[in-house]
Amino acid sequence: SVWLPAQLLRTTSGISTVGNEDTVVNVLRLFLSMACSQTCTLNGRLLIEVLSKCGECWENGSRAVKAASLAAGSQCLRAFCMFLKDEAEEILRTGPAGIINVGMAAAVYNEVIPVMQWLCSRLIEPTTGSPKRTDTAGSLYLMECILTLVTALPPDVHANPHFTAFLWQKFCPT
Repeated sequence: SVWLPAQLLRTTSGISTVGNEDTVVNVLRLFLSMACSQTCTLNGRLLIEVLSKCGECWENGSRAVKAASLAAGSQCLRAFCMFLKDEAEEILRTGPAGIINVGMAAAVYNEVIPVMQWLCSRLIEPTTGSPKRTDTAGSLYLMECILTLVTALPPDVHANPHFTAFLWQKFCPT
């Protein structure tokens, strides 16, 4: 169900501004538990919200908060990719034989494109503040998220032409 993750995200909207480190870490642990739960489902929109909250905590947090933020964000990405992989396998398993192929089942990976777009757009946003500052506060977090997402995707994602075209356009522009 997407109801519980959506409610959890709404009730923890101001978590990055809480001064108590233990509270922030515990909420991030809750995100981590949610990602590991079989009963909670994340869609692309909810995943972006989770990654955004984890990123805010990472930017403003101590070393413990940064570790918890990265763990929660990474695990949510892995769980999302596993959910999509299971969904693609289910389509192949239950679809009419000879009609559904790997390319059609790989269409479920279209959900990854907005997540990857969001991560990339956050990474290239102009830096505010000092003109000499070349690195945004959350660029390491975002790079780790991109790495986790790319490594967690199964090989059959390459059968999705939209995802492949997106990667070429984003990372190898002409």
